[in-house]
Amino acid sequence: MTEEERVQAAIAEHVQWCREKRDELTDELAKYRDGLLSIGERKVGGPMTQGTITHIHYLQRTIDQLSRVIAAYSSPID
Repeated sequence: MTEEERVQAAIAEHVQWCREKRDELTDELAKYRDGLLSIGERKVGGPMTQGTITHIHYLQRTIDQLSRVIAAYSSPID
């Protein structure tokens, strides 16, 4: 295996990891938005806690960043 092939294999492996992580975080984000997960105590029917809102923003930003990495480094046939 040439150095170029090793580099391409490493990039492909990283892109795959990014896809898996993005999918995992997308599922987690949906649970937070649906109220299935929460940070801090939340009263039934009450608004989301500030911790939950902050975590939702963190998840969305991370998902967006992973999507940019995937788009930048994926081969055109992906």
